[in-house]
Amino acid sequence: GFLAVALTLFFMFKNLPNLNQAFLYGLSSFMAVLPDAIEIPYYFLSWKNKWMKKYVYFEHKYQANGGIFWGIVTQLLTILACLKVLLF
Repeated sequence: GFLAVALTLFFMFKNLPNLNQAFLYGLSSFMAVLPDAIEIPYYFLSWKNKWMKKYVYFEHKYQANGGIFWGIVTQLLTILACLKVLLF
C-alpha cells in the first residue's frame, strides 16, 4: 500500500504544472484500489451485512477462478505496460 501511494505521488508531482494530468493519476490510482478498499470493513471490522456478503462473494467467485500463475503473469504484464507508458 505504501509503495502504491508513493508511486502515485511521484507521478502526480512529476506532472504538476499540468493539474489535470496529476489529478488523473491520483483518481486512477484511487479507482484501482477501490474494490479492495470496499472489503476492508468486511474483513477487519466484521461488518458482515447482507450487501457486503454479496459483494465479497461476487468478487471472490470471479477472482479465485484464475490460477495463481496466470494471476501473477497478468499482474506483471500490466505493471510493465503501465510503467512503459508512464516513463517513456
